[in-house]
Amino acid sequence: MTEAASDDDEVRPTSIQTVGFFLLQNGGRMSDTLDRLRSEIHEIDDAIVELLRQRCRMALKIGVEKAKRSLPMHDRAREEDVMSRILRLPAGPIESKRLEFLFRSIISDCRALQNRAYTESQGE
Repeated sequence: MTEAASDDDEVRPTSIQTVGFFLLQNGGRMSDTLDRLRSEIHEIDDAIVELLRQRCRMALKIGVEKAKRSLPMHDRAREEDVMSRILRLPAGPIESKRLEFLFRSIISDCRALQNRAYTESQGE
């Protein structure tokens, strides 16, 4: 014969799904927490987009300067210096190969902006 759980016994969820159900059944705390965390993610995303805009504007300015000085748009050594610096930064839970992928993509897009700025400056 098993004993019935008393009101004082702690209920322990056994899986993530059970945790979610348990929290939702106990005052909706999971929803409140998720909403708050998602709101924080939105703020971080907004900041990332703004920083990317700033980086792109700088890339355009650099493209114009390169064009004025007749410098090549693609500077592989400079890009590798940037990557080396980025990969020395503490990345926390981000794997370095993922961080490298992200920044190579950002650098490639900024190079495309520089090329566009160069082409447009030649047409003036």
